Amino acid sequence: MAECFNPVVRTLRLHWFSARPCFQLLDPAAGAPFARKFMCEEQYYREDQAHPPLFDLRRLGRRFQEERHVGKDAFSQQVYRPHGFWSIYMSRVAHPDYQGVWKGLAPMRFLFRGKPSAPLVRIRPEFAESLKPQVQHLRAYPTCYLFPIGWAVGIVVQAEGEFALANVPGVVDRLRREPAFLGRGGIPLPLDRLLRGLHEVIREEFLGPRTSSTLEQDGNPYLVASPLKFDDQGSFQGQTLLDADGITAMLAGGPMANEKKLLITPGNGSIAMTALNRGTFVMASLPELEPRVPGCSSSNMKNALLITTLMQKFHQISLGHTSVEVAKMRGNIVDTFEKLENCWNKPHFQKVCDAHTGIRKMRVKEKSSDDGTGTSLN
Repeated sequence: MAECFNPVVRTLRLHWFSARPCFQLLDPAAGAPFARKFMCEEQYYREDQAHPPLFDLRRLGRRFQEERHVGKDAFSQQVYRPHGFWSIYMSRVAHPDYQGVWKGLAPMRFLFRGKPSAPLVRIRPEFAESLKPQVQHLRAYPTCYLFPIGWAVGIVVQAEGEFALANVPGVVDRLRREPAFLGRGGIPLPLDRLLRGLHEVIREEFLGPRTSSTLEQDGNPYLVASPLKFDDQGSFQGQTLLDADGITAMLAGGPMANEKKLLITPGNGSIAMTALNRGTFVMASLPELEPRVPGCSSSNMKNALLITTLMQKFHQISLGHTSVEVAKMRGNIVDTFEKLENCWNKPHFQKVCDAHTGIRKMRVKEKSSDDGTGTSLN
């Protein structure tokens, strides 16, 4: 039996995200005062929103949408490319010529405030120390987005050092199970509790204090994992033999049922592998093709799957909802997803969409039952 490709990894990026749809955002009267002033089709995305002392909300600016040339002359100038997925999404889906920012679900980024010495999220020093000497540097930070139909919270972990690809599943497993993170107040937290805490911060600021002690169940966070730098990277081919069982266990958090196969898409010098509803692994030979956007392939994959996941969840749980606003947005999602698929026709993304029952249902345009009546959001 041929040996699996097992290079030394120099930089590994892990991005966990959890998407939560929220019907109340479509009704400003149901939200907290902060949300009421801009969470409507007429006001959304007109300006950035400051919300001290917790966070600021920023629209996607030039860094995400346009190529920038920085420098005084041709000799010192550096070219910064836009974020591939969001650039296309904002110009071909959420642009005024298409769906617009509200119906097109344009994202706003949360920028959490805090002191550099005590950030909102960081790696627990004792945990980082336990991974040495193989992992020399380990850092974590939150990445969260607001949409008209809900929000998504995420944690990015970047590991640097010299460790074998075969050892990555063990590192990921420890990050999942152990209290590897420090949250607000320096409290040690495991991954799931950290993400729930981010959800609760956003929920309270947009909907007001919780009236029930029952917390929403968000399911398993989705993982996008990618070795950004590894030995023999230039010679890596999409058909290179990898340890599929180990990658499956890493993405799924354990063995998967036999009927749930790993989706694999080999490309020209790259490969993508997905365990449905659990995670995606991306490995490429030339990430330097996007020198100013490190990890571009994995970032694009993560962003495409993140917004698709939120759309799919909203579409699924809004079926039969009596609110006119929710019913209209459900129809908008079908149109928005159609435009997304038309402009982001990457082979692996399409393969995931084809295999996912809930996503396939977003391709079906249903007959509208909106007769102008309905109940308010609740």
